[in-house]
Amino acid sequence: MTPKYMFFFIILIICTYMGLTSYKKLTKEYKLLTQLFGITLLSEYLSYYHFIEISIRFFSLPEATNFPFYHILQVVQIAFVGHIYFLLFKIIGFYSKLYLTISYALTAITLIISFTIQPFSLFPSYGAMIQSLFFVFSALLLFYKLIQVPSETPILKQAAFWFNSGNLFFYATTFILFGFYQDFQNSNLTIPSWGFSIIAGANFILYPCYLISILLNARENKNGRYPH
Repeated sequence: MTPKYMFFFIILIICTYMGLTSYKKLTKEYKLLTQLFGITLLSEYLSYYHFIEISIRFFSLPEATNFPFYHILQVVQIAFVGHIYFLLFKIIGFYSKLYLTISYALTAITLIISFTIQPFSLFPSYGAMIQSLFFVFSALLLFYKLIQVPSETPILKQAAFWFNSGNLFFYATTFILFGFYQDFQNSNLTIPSWGFSIIAGANFILYPCYLISILLNARENKNGRYPH
């Protein structure tokens, strides 16, 4: 295991642990985020240590690959994060069932793509494009709504700000690398090492932002002054 991957694993473990220890103090959207930590940690563990037997025996693929885990995690992330945004929009008064419908529709579309256009033996680039565009749009829309609904709590002390900032940075940064990954593979091109460094760096920003949002939400909820 490389130092970068080990560090990523440690961050995931810390996020999961802190989320679980604060679970009773969290509001529904951040409980979902904690659950997503656990699912991501399990997925990363299996994709690193058991991808050979799972990809060949379970998915019946011709060769060992960890791509199936990205397909599954992608669908889970869209469903969970989309639901979290729906709840955050609802809290600030922007209640729209249409948004939740769109979230589940994109989840279904991504799943269909995994069984048709881009099967589990390939990297889910099309799903990555859908996911990135959806999350970036959601982040920008939430920032816009947060500006319209002022709070007594400073913006840097609001859980929604950190959750949103992490998503906006990560998915805007990695859109091209993930979205065109399979095209590079099909053209016998390889992503340069600095590309993977960008992905790793984006992860090291995303999950600490998630962790800060969890800790702030637990504190805000405990003090009875949860703004967003």
